[in-house]
Amino acid sequence: MKRRDLLIGGMGLGATLAMPRLAFGQTARFDRDPFQLGVSSGEPTSTSITLWTRLAPDPLVPGGGLEPRPYAVDWVLASDEALGAPVARGTAIATPEMAHSVRVTVQGLQPGRHYWYRFTVGDATSVTGRTKTLPDLRLSTGQVRFATASCQHFEQGLFVAYDHMVEDDVDFVLHLGDYIYGVSRGEFRHHTRKDVPVTLEDYRLRHALYKTDPHLQKAHASFPFMAVMDNHDALKDVDLTPEALAQRAAAYQAWFEHMPMAGGYTAGSRSIYTHGSLDFGDLLRLNILDTRQFRDNEDLCREAADPDYGFTIYRPACADVTAPGRTTLGAAQEAWIADRFATSRQRWNATASSVLFAPFAMQHGGDTFRYESSWDYYPENRKRLIGAMKETGLSNPVVLSADIHSNWAIDIPEDPDEPESAPIGSEMLATSISSGWPQPLDAPMKDNLTYNPHVHHYDSSQRGYMLHDVTPESWTTAMRVVDTIESAQAKVSNQARFAIEHGKAGVQKA
Repeated sequence: MKRRDLLIGGMGLGATLAMPRLAFGQTARFDRDPFQLGVSSGEPTSTSITLWTRLAPDPLVPGGGLEPRPYAVDWVLASDEALGAPVARGTAIATPEMAHSVRVTVQGLQPGRHYWYRFTVGDATSVTGRTKTLPDLRLSTGQVRFATASCQHFEQGLFVAYDHMVEDDVDFVLHLGDYIYGVSRGEFRHHTRKDVPVTLEDYRLRHALYKTDPHLQKAHASFPFMAVMDNHDALKDVDLTPEALAQRAAAYQAWFEHMPMAGGYTAGSRSIYTHGSLDFGDLLRLNILDTRQFRDNEDLCREAADPDYGFTIYRPACADVTAPGRTTLGAAQEAWIADRFATSRQRWNATASSVLFAPFAMQHGGDTFRYESSWDYYPENRKRLIGAMKETGLSNPVVLSADIHSNWAIDIPEDPDEPESAPIGSEMLATSISSGWPQPLDAPMKDNLTYNPHVHHYDSSQRGYMLHDVTPESWTTAMRVVDTIESAQAKVSNQARFAIEHGKAGVQKA
């Protein structure tokens, strides 16, 4: 069962849980707003949406400042901003076992339209959020506008880029990972504790801190979010000690508790469904990959690394890297994405990867170095995906990626071993919301652009997001960057714009 298949188990239109209201604190009174972490929506389909909130009147203390008991939370979804025309309402139960988070999947909605929603508990009412369903699968879709974002380190700056995303009025946001950071590295503002989270309560407090950012809250309340995890959201999956597995389970549970996901997670589990697919009528199929949970060990070839080069995450590719069965997706997910390619009838087909998909070679000390976290350390898996694109005749493949805190526009070579070979698709890699890209990592990439002619743009100097406008005839990406991450009045501009023409692989300046 995949993440979006779980939508069918959600609450039906207008359904209400049959719970004794007083027994669950419906008459609760609060000295502080229990909705301090805002509201959010996600998992859109053409007829459903998942709504989220979490009760936490004191979000930066263990337990969020609530008694460890259930609370009944009323919700309403309406077709107007004033909530005067409700189409669904009900009651959900916020339990301490899930950090008093609430998620409700509302079904039976109209395709391609906005809805507004709100939560109430006792004498407290949340802000009103706005969301949107996907277009009707049976009809032609003229345009989709969405943003890709990633890598928001709380200590390194404000998440002010989200304000401009709201002004751009996107249909949804695709967050490609590093929603939180475990490591403390920055002086603009501070984590409440410097230590890396270990326990479930540690991770809950870290997520709560990030959710207090007003720019992030504004975006969550304005449009649906889809999200996957990258390495800073949880541990790298190579340590199988009992301590590491317990820490990973804590990270996964806290991540789920703070995301507008319909399902796919059981409390205490060391795995979570985060991959899935969205169809926007006949225009766009978006496949969202999980490149972290099921990958084979990336920590190879360490003995060949240069300790003075790229913090040793740039390394030569030793023989183990090219093992035929080596994978970053796992066999089940590989079969799933191949099926999504084969069954697509959409004009555009985007594949979301948290890390760089296209090859990038760095010449150093007479050897070719690669970035160990990218698909370059899983070359056989990449060849299998490119092979599936070719075999299925996939229409207009586009990869959306992040992780490197910089903006890239890339042609994906049909033969990754030959970067000058004809492109089979295009890749747009988005810069970070606030996380910097240090000079020891930046310089090797800048210095090696001439060896990578398929890379048309690389710039790590600015923070922001990518804005994608998709029509039947073209895909246009604006690299939206802010002039500062230290002021809420930051201005936004386009660092560059690139376009892809229907039926013509590869990017060009727009």
